[in-house]
Amino acid sequence: MEKENLCDKVYRHVYRLLFNGELKGGDRVPEEGIAEQLGVSRTPIREALRRLAQEGLVTIYPRRYAEITRFDRESLEKLGLIRIELLSLAARLAIWKGSNSDFDELREAAEWYDRAEGAGDFQGCIRADEAFYRGLARIGGNGYLQDILNQLSGKVRFVQISRALEGEGAPAAPAEHREILEGLTARDAGAVQEALRRHLGSFYGIEPQLLDS
Repeated sequence: MEKENLCDKVYRHVYRLLFNGELKGGDRVPEEGIAEQLGVSRTPIREALRRLAQEGLVTIYPRRYAEITRFDRESLEKLGLIRIELLSLAARLAIWKGSNSDFDELREAAEWYDRAEGAGDFQGCIRADEAFYRGLARIGGNGYLQDILNQLSGKVRFVQISRALEGEGAPAAPAEHREILEGLTARDAGAVQEALRRHLGSFYGIEPQLLDS
């Protein structure tokens, strides 16, 4: 149990470094520094790094070092394409299963996003954006789809933070959430898909022809 707890401790520490922007894509993971700071051996550090590697956030070079995954243009495009398709499915399910009152949860997340953006809080924007899309998937009620989106959430959040720190702005625009909400309440899956393709396609740098029906 102690070993597991130490692994979790290292995992949470590296995760914070990633999502505070202290470690960026291509940076080596400072294993010696982590061991000294947390007072742990290399074993829980390696276990935590393997866990992060399974999530696609760390690349391990055996018997050499581990580094934070770098998302190049091709990787961003691939991530964006699959996310758009999964969220389009989530929207269709939400339209089918959800009531307009169910969408109040998404409206609250959109308002949270607006407040965070007005305050210049990009971390708050990212959390609100994640809450919006998690809520969308939850309304659809497909647990398998929720699991897949959750598996992608670490990559998505890391990309959003990395781009914000590079001056690329917040992960969404208020218009994105409003258009999606309008499409949901109008039961117009096509309008929601168009909003997702336009906004997320631009964020992930996806070539327009790849999004053509």
